[in-house]
Amino acid sequence: MNKKRREIIQSASRLISDARDKISTAYDEEYECLSNMPENLESSDRYIKMENAVDSLEDADDYLDDAMDSLDKALDCLSDASA
Repeated sequence: MNKKRREIIQSASRLISDARDKISTAYDEEYECLSNMPENLESSDRYIKMENAVDSLEDADDYLDDAMDSLDKALDCLSDASA
């Protein structure tokens, strides 16, 4: 792999890492709000929507983690190919 393509993949990896940081912050804040909600509201529409948002943010983080792993593998494979 040439230097330019390696830099493109590394740049993409940094962008994904930044996105994961932002998603993690949103997750933490939403989860804390959800955890602090009074028991009598746990079956409310608002609670259910917040719970779904927390689950979706967690899924997004998992997908981005998989993407980063794939980019790392691509870099490893292509580094081996150029050796």
